[in-house]
Amino acid sequence: MAEAPCIPTHVLIFPFPLQGHMNPMFKLSELLCLAGIHVTYLITVQNHSRLLQNTDIVSRYAKYPGFRFQMLPENVSHGNAQPIKIFLQLYESLKTVQPFLRDVLVGRGQARPVTCLITDGLMKFTLDVGEETRVPVVYFRTASAASFWAYFCSDKIVEGGECPFEGDDMDFPVRSVPGMEGFLRQRDLPSPFRVPDINDTSSFYKIMSVETQQTVRARALILNTFQDLEKPIISQLSTQIPDIYTFGPLHAHLKARMDVETTSSMTGSSSSLWEVNRSCMWRPPNPGQKFGVHNIT
Repeated sequence: MAEAPCIPTHVLIFPFPLQGHMNPMFKLSELLCLAGIHVTYLITVQNHSRLLQNTDIVSRYAKYPGFRFQMLPENVSHGNAQPIKIFLQLYESLKTVQPFLRDVLVGRGQARPVTCLITDGLMKFTLDVGEETRVPVVYFRTASAASFWAYFCSDKIVEGGECPFEGDDMDFPVRSVPGMEGFLRQRDLPSPFRVPDINDTSSFYKIMSVETQQTVRARALILNTFQDLEKPIISQLSTQIPDIYTFGPLHAHLKARMDVETTSSMTGSSSSLWEVNRSCMWRPPNPGQKFGVHNIT
């Protein structure tokens, strides 16, 4: 009896269309391409246009014959929303892509069938489509394992009376998150926990809580971290999600896989949705002072 032909691996990458989510997905995509895996990267029309305008993204990925972009429907956009509303606008518009995603997963218009979907862990509708089409869905959460675990335990935090916050003492201990009982404080929880109404279904907190707890339905979970950094938390996560892959830090793995010539060219490349301003660099007045910059977009 003749053996069934082997179906080449083709991974569909579906990031949440914000900068901080797209960057690690680009790194993962390139690592998969280096392993000889075909990759299709779903991207909004708006973001694709900005990448073409501000980066060398096309030439950078041209060396991978198995890589291609595929545009999401044009209605997936944050429009002219204010920065604080961009996430919510995108979250709602993404819910409309289920028919499109179903067509991609069943192979309509595809020369090579999709064998796996790696999706941002904030879009539970992808799990529904994956189950319907029988394409395995792997979740990728781009934040830390500790942040993910806090959201996963949000019901326990509420049941323990530790959320919503009462009073102004941000050093108040939070003891409802297994593995963090001895050191976690209210100030350490992700900012969406500082919500006045935990039952508001449109709040960032509620969305993150509900979406995170759907992770158990995914075939596996990828985290952009490594065991030595967050081993106690990853051990706790493993009691709820057996198949966890700690691939981080992805940028370091990618640099290690590239040869000297490619690494030097990669150093100056960017995946920024905005034009890089190279004319100035702010620094704190005290050279020893530490600072951090965070941008949800």
